[in-house]
Amino acid sequence: MTEGRTSGRGPGRPPLAAAALGDDAIVAAGLALLDEGGEAAVTLRGVARRLGVTPMAVSHHTGGRDGLLARVVAAAHAGLDVPPGDHKASAAEVAAATLAYAQAAQRHPAAVAALFARSDLMPDELKRFSAWVRGQIALRDPSMADRGLALLVDYIHGHLLAASVAPEDAEMEHTFRANVEQLARWVLAE
Repeated sequence: MTEGRTSGRGPGRPPLAAAALGDDAIVAAGLALLDEGGEAAVTLRGVARRLGVTPMAVSHHTGGRDGLLARVVAAAHAGLDVPPGDHKASAAEVAAATLAYAQAAQRHPAAVAALFARSDLMPDELKRFSAWVRGQIALRDPSMADRGLALLVDYIHGHLLAASVAPEDAEMEHTFRANVEQLARWVLAE
């Protein structure tokens, strides 16, 4: 009955590669595509090709391209350590957290571009981070919360744009860090 079949799986069953397919492999392949070709490169077909499975196998795990892209963008921002919001952080703590975001964004700049194009992709971790920074500013001056967050975020993204054309500039990185620390002190009125 199984003559001619070499996989040992019944008709209509996915090949063994698809059976072992998991979120980590899908996200890693998606991140690689994002880094290589931006948001447009992150497709079900592209990930499937990298993993040796069918696009439907990837879709089954992600719920479609939007789900795939959301997971990839979330993974690009994973590990963003959001400090507990129950204490008044120092400007140095806010600057350190902000610089940690900048480093995550620098590792995967296409994820930032995807967020600019599609705000619905904003991962929960990044929403918590933004709320924490806004909250820290509001503890000092509620009227400055949105403006202060916008200043920090815009400065970081401006730096990322500059770094994309001069990637290994140590002096620019040093100046950036010092400016983020100064900007954090300013928006926190310290």
